Amino acid sequence: LKQLFPGTKVVVITRTAEEIFHSILEKEWFRSDVLREKNLHYPNRMIEGLKIPFWVDPKDDQLWFSMDELSRVAYYYVMINRTIGGIHECITIKYDDLIDQPDHTVRKLVDSLGLSYGEKSQEIIQSIHRSKKNRNPQVLNNLEPKLREEVKFYSNLS
Repeated sequence: LKQLFPGTKVVVITRTAEEIFHSILEKEWFRSDVLREKNLHYPNRMIEGLKIPFWVDPKDDQLWFSMDELSRVAYYYVMINRTIGGIHECITIKYDDLIDQPDHTVRKLVDSLGLSYGEKSQEIIQSIHRSKKNRNPQVLNNLEPKLREEVKFYSNLS
């Protein structure tokens, strides 16, 4: 991206695994019946009637077929975090910082990007709040141990 657009600044927002898992499970993105639907919101390839997201390594196609929904979310989380780890010279924001200290976090981001902070910025920041949904803090315990450890590794970086 930076080769095509020199001077590009990349902003990465990281989030803990538990938050990501609950959000994706609530949206049911990786349920088998949803993966068979016509319209998915991300690029994919079709194999044996099941849509496989573009970011699934082709060597893992059969693994993807065999996974339950929770394991697919874990696979997604790990793959995305591996990709993020390969991005150099980026501005990283922790989602929790954005939610818990939105004004401070956005002002710091605006300064890093060389942008101006205006009335609309303040209006948007005032609308930021933490979800009050009940979350199961044990959601990761249902993962196979090796996968759970890799998920926790990346989650601790968030």
